[in-house]
Amino acid sequence: MRRVIVAAVVEPAAQPVAASWPRPFVMAAAVAACLAVGVSVGLRLNPEPQTQRAKSSAGAGAQGERRQLQFVTTGGTRIIWTFHEHFEL
Repeated sequence: MRRVIVAAVVEPAAQPVAASWPRPFVMAAAVAACLAVGVSVGLRLNPEPQTQRAKSSAGAGAQGERRQLQFVTTGGTRIIWTFHEHFEL
């Protein structure tokens, strides 16, 4: 019985296929795969939000056209600025 146990310890164990690859190569492949996925997802996302502009009946850039800038603060306050082309103080 002792000879069987000692013989089993002396025999080299079979190595899995992944263990034969160098560890830096495996890590580099994982990083490259993550970068490829990140770039492909980033290219599919829209980088700028689409904004809709209200079209004036007189056309864009008409004389006397009023423009507005609207935004909401974190507290919920709405601020609307109206710009007049010929406004004078």
